[in-house]
Amino acid sequence: MECGDIDFAHILAKHQGVPLGLNFIRVYWEQMLRAVQAIHEEKIVHSDLKPANFLLVHGQLKLIDFGIAKRMGDDTTNIHRDQQVPPKPTNLSSSSVSNEMSSMRFARVLLKADSCLGRLAQ
Repeated sequence: MECGDIDFAHILAKHQGVPLGLNFIRVYWEQMLRAVQAIHEEKIVHSDLKPANFLLVHGQLKLIDFGIAKRMGDDTTNIHRDQQVPPKPTNLSSSSVSNEMSSMRFARVLLKADSCLGRLAQ
């Protein structure tokens, strides 16, 4: 089993208040998109995309924590959830609610970019 160096949430926290370079953004964004694209090609929906679930392993981001992931059926073209998975009651501080909202925004942006990457690859 591979051992990760640091998760992407901690990488971003280290850069807080400092603008990220375009190359930094391009390299890691592409790695995230490719990770999501790879699991979507296997008909898997992660369901918990957030910076903390991308782990840096030998300079490469890897997608982790498939605890609430779902496999799509072969005839499924999209998935709609009636509700989000709520945060655990022990994590309901105002900062954790804010983090949950940021994670959901991050996941939506990542999924939109993933669909764009798919169209570009065609």
